Amino acid sequence: MLRDTSKLLEGQGISLVFAHVSPAVREQFDRYGLTAVFGADAFYGSLRAVVDAWEHMQDATEATPANGQGG
Repeated sequence: MLRDTSKLLEGQGISLVFAHVSPAVREQFDRYGLTAVFGADAFYGSLRAVVDAWEHMQDATEATPANGQGG
């Protein structure tokens, strides 16, 4: 179910991330190969960390010209 949801969201340009995941749940993600599906960078220690990462990504996107050339 999470794999399907992730693919559906990815197709819409949306990244699925997780915050405050307990060690026991993280172990299950690892055991069932879900960490590999989402990537280790999809796990954050707090909601604040998610927001900070998103804001940083937005700042980087806004600083890059649309044609990909600096200038």
